[in-house]
Amino acid sequence: MCTSMGVTLLLPSCGINYLWQLGALKSLLEQNVKIDRVLGSSGGAWSGIFLGLGAEILDDWISRAPKYYALWQKKNRFRYWRRMTRALHDDSHRVLEEYGFFEKFRPSFEFGIKVVELFPTLKSRIIRVDGRAPENIHRLAVASSTIPFLTGFIAVEESRVFLDGGFSGGFGKVAGDTIALDPYGKLHATFRIVPSKSLPLGLRLGSPFLIPVEEFEALIMQGYHAAKSAMIVRR
Repeated sequence: MCTSMGVTLLLPSCGINYLWQLGALKSLLEQNVKIDRVLGSSGGAWSGIFLGLGAEILDDWISRAPKYYALWQKKNRFRYWRRMTRALHDDSHRVLEEYGFFEKFRPSFEFGIKVVELFPTLKSRIIRVDGRAPENIHRLAVASSTIPFLTGFIAVEESRVFLDGGFSGGFGKVAGDTIALDPYGKLHATFRIVPSKSLPLGLRLGSPFLIPVEEFEALIMQGYHAAKSAMIVRR
């Protein structure tokens, strides 16, 4: 599919199910879907980051991610919530550093990360991050992935305090042609790509600690095939 007007991708909060989104993104790129804008929250923010790094890096991370998260699961299973969030910050920083994110992240699309502003006002916000310093983008992505009042991680930008973007639901009304890569099937969008069958409980909770390690690779492939089949219908 190739159109003159691009779509807005909605990548909602989904925890480890962002791997499902990565598989779907790979399929969309193979089908030449033109993407003008990406809105991501929590796990979806990380999907947007890897999409913004380009198809080659996206493919490489897809090939590495199942083994990476199997080891991450083993390493972090018995950490307290706050320590796990610090591990998310530090480990994701190392991964993105390997891919040159902090030197060359310039997505070809408008990119927004959803967070909840805690101070000076309490409200949900989508912060446009393309053009911002990659260190700030990384910090906002981590903040968008935390659990309020449990994990302890916040981001401070321009004297404002932000935390978990998934705490306040979806993205609201988004103008134009939208495609949601929605593992839970709850978002409003012009077109939704959802799993072919309901996710098991561990995946519905989005936790990397509640599923067998062999499911990580299967999750990516499920997202890939769901997007491939759905886009045939969309045409």
